[in-house]
Amino acid sequence: MSTPPCSTRSSSVVDGKFKGGNIVFGLKDNGVGLGKISPKVPKSEVAKVMKVRADIIAGKIKNIPTEVPDARPDVKFGQAG
Repeated sequence: MSTPPCSTRSSSVVDGKFKGGNIVFGLKDNGVGLGKISPKVPKSEVAKVMKVRADIIAGKIKNIPTEVPDARPDVKFGQAG
């Protein structure tokens, strides 16, 4: 398992190697993932999800979105909706 993104970024500050900017962390970087899966979920179904996860990380599944589309373009950040 790789280092969590927040630890990676914190270490870069401490080491004097921090570079500003936007960074997208995905499954491979442990930036997103699954929460605890109930033991009631059949193991066969969990295996299917883990296979898809592995395929995404391996690049076998392409075009995974990295941004959330703006659902309300009329509302700017910080404005009440």
